[in-house]
Amino acid sequence: RAVAAWREQRAQKIDVPRNRVIRDDVVMEIAAHPPATMEELRAVRGLADNLARGAVGESLLAALEEARTLPE
Repeated sequence: RAVAAWREQRAQKIDVPRNRVIRDDVVMEIAAHPPATMEELRAVRGLADNLARGAVGESLLAALEEARTLPE
């Protein structure tokens, strides 16, 4: 849910459809195997390089880290 929420916020911020930010299959891949570092994020198949770098990548990793602290 954290990845989907992050994608929705990002899409609204840059005013593009959700799938133009991250495709559904990539969201599922990240949810199944959440990366913990920028290197792991860049290794996610299908994730655009510009999303796996800098502030955008950091914000995605922060959302994933926050999700890890939530109870199941």
